[in-house]
Amino acid sequence: MFIAVSQRITKLKKVNEYRDSLDQRLIKLLIDINLKPILIPNIFYTKKKLLNNILNKIKIKGLILTGGDNIGKYKNRDQTELNLLNWAVKNSIPILGICRGMQMIAKFNKVKLRKVKNHVKRNHLIINKSKKFKFDKIVNSYHEYKLIKCPKNFEISAIAADNSIEGIESEKYKTLAIMWHPERNKKISKNDILNIKKLFQISEK
Repeated sequence: MFIAVSQRITKLKKVNEYRDSLDQRLIKLLIDINLKPILIPNIFYTKKKLLNNILNKIKIKGLILTGGDNIGKYKNRDQTELNLLNWAVKNSIPILGICRGMQMIAKFNKVKLRKVKNHVKRNHLIINKSKKFKFDKIVNSYHEYKLIKCPKNFEISAIAADNSIEGIESEKYKTLAIMWHPERNKKISKNDILNIKKLFQISEK
């Protein structure tokens, strides 16, 4: 199954160069569960029609919005991901949002973000509220912002001890979004693997 995967932007100051990049651990995780990631360059912020044509021709069956950097830092990444979301929603394509990806899904659904304390470079407890997905009790955390509320047509999947929203899901939009990074754990969580497989309907063989 081919899935589109967004990328972060890295600036190399010495050569004044901007590069699209992605953690190799995430790529390995996806390949290990029989997904075929197609990395989307952030050049598509002004080429929505071309992007849609490419996604349709490759027959993309899933979308992952990845983490790294806050919304607003690079407008071309923001718009590329909004274009990806527009296409995925219109075509009923399953969507996984990771950290910033969850925040982008919130922005797409008109939900504002707010600064949150004590959620950067630490592990913390979450409470599982999902009936469909299972999560570890302790997750990593690298985000500076939180959702002020749950988007319309979504349900809260998980919350932190401070009541900030750590996960959301939607049957209507075939979406799961989480505020932690599965790929950054020393050992990938079995629950995270099962959740990704369930979302993208990867059969157990």
